[in-house]
Amino acid sequence: ASPGRHDGHCAGHDGCPNAADGSGAHGSACAKMGGATLGRAMRRLKRIVDLVRGLAIARRLRAHDAWTRNEIARHQRRELGRLVRHARAHSRFYHQLYGGLSPGEEIELEALPIVSKRTVMENFDAVVTDPRLRLDALREHLQAIRRDEYYLGRYRVLATTGTSGLRGVFVYDRPAWSIVLAQTIPWTRFAGIGPKWPSRVRVCTIGAD
Repeated sequence: ASPGRHDGHCAGHDGCPNAADGSGAHGSACAKMGGATLGRAMRRLKRIVDLVRGLAIARRLRAHDAWTRNEIARHQRRELGRLVRHARAHSRFYHQLYGGLSPGEEIELEALPIVSKRTVMENFDAVVTDPRLRLDALREHLQAIRRDEYYLGRYRVLATTGTSGLRGVFVYDRPAWSIVLAQTIPWTRFAGIGPKWPSRVRVCTIGAD
């Protein structure tokens, strides 16, 4: 076969199940194999990028350990203000909930109305800031995944067990997931666990309400 073309013979493709059988279906099999290999490589590359970004964030956060209590509190108020402004601008739910607020650069947590997990789940499609995220579709994704596949190529989707009577679904985009990784690095290092590649460490955490 000429380069880039299948014509019924694939003697040069190691591992192809139809390498020399003359089958007209071998091209499709090779294409699927190549597509699957490329997909795995892309997912691995994304995981590497997310981890490297998380390590960089963790290094930056270590500088906060030397901050005073007032410096930490001011940073928290500033970041909360940024989060509230983003939520109000991009979420239909929070646009309405925070409509009466006038968020400046800094916000006190006590100034915000309480939002429970039940409220979030009952209004999920209006809570999210990406309108492509729909609760029914995310639940289907959770049922279908076998490893840690991204949703829409950029989201990590997690769920609680539902033992409290209400199963929560939580979605992180890749930058947010890097922050999650950065937050886990200090306590995993304290426990003697560090990032490993290409092998991956499984960690189980147990929490209670």
